[in-house]
Amino acid sequence: MKWPGTPVGDPRECSAIGATFGQCRPPEQPNIVVGSVKTNIGHLEAAAGLAGLIKAVYCVEKGQIPPNLLFKTCNPRIDLEGWKLKVS
Repeated sequence: MKWPGTPVGDPRECSAIGATFGQCRPPEQPNIVVGSVKTNIGHLEAAAGLAGLIKAVYCVEKGQIPPNLLFKTCNPRIDLEGWKLKVS
């Protein structure tokens, strides 16, 4: 099965996010929402950082996180529950 993202990099990134921010989450907001801008506007190579910044500004302005389009299953090497993550 092909999962979106990179099979090696995504678990490492998610593990680092969970280890850094997951342990200090308040009980009323236990999960850190993670996602990708690529599913919304495509892979932009050199402009990927700018696209991420635009999405972050959108999230702050609108008070919501755009969902990942077409997301169905997570890479089994990503422990969403254990790392307190949630895919938008």
